[in-house]
Amino acid sequence: MRHAVLAIDNDGGSTRRPEHEDTHDRAAQMKNPNGACSVCLMESSVTRGWSEQGGQLVLAVPIPTIETWLLVARGDEFEGRPESGFHRPTLKKRLYGKPAPPVAKRLELALGVLADPNALRRLQKLRSFARFEQQARSWLSVGETTAPST
Repeated sequence: MRHAVLAIDNDGGSTRRPEHEDTHDRAAQMKNPNGACSVCLMESSVTRGWSEQGGQLVLAVPIPTIETWLLVARGDEFEGRPESGFHRPTLKKRLYGKPAPPVAKRLELALGVLADPNALRRLQKLRSFARFEQQARSWLSVGETTAPST
C-alpha cells in the first residue's frame, strides 16, 4: 500500500492561493493554476502520476497550513479564522522566532508543540485540520479493503 502526504511551500500568500473548499470545481480551479487553491493544484498535479505508480492516496497540505496548525496547537490566538489569511514571514517569525533556527531545531520545536496533550483538541476545531484528519482516517478503510492477505 502506498500513501503520501505532500506539502508545498506557498510564498504567494493567502491572496494568491485561497483556502480549499470541498465545493471547489477542480477543473475550474485549474483553468488558472497560478490562482488555484494549493490543495486543488497539488492533487491535480500529482494524483494521476501517483496512481499510475501504484499510489493509492495523496493528502495535499500547503506548508503555511502546517505552520498555522502548529501555532493553533501551541495555543496561539488569531483574529478571525486562522486559515483565512496568512503572511509567510509573519507565520515563520511567530512560530520559530527570528532569525529562523536550523531545520533540526525547527523540527524539535514543532514536535514539542505536538507533545502538548491539548494540541489535538485545539487542532480539531479548525476546518482545514478536520478535513485533513478525515482524509487520513480514510487511509485506515483503504488499508482494510486492499491489504494483502498473509
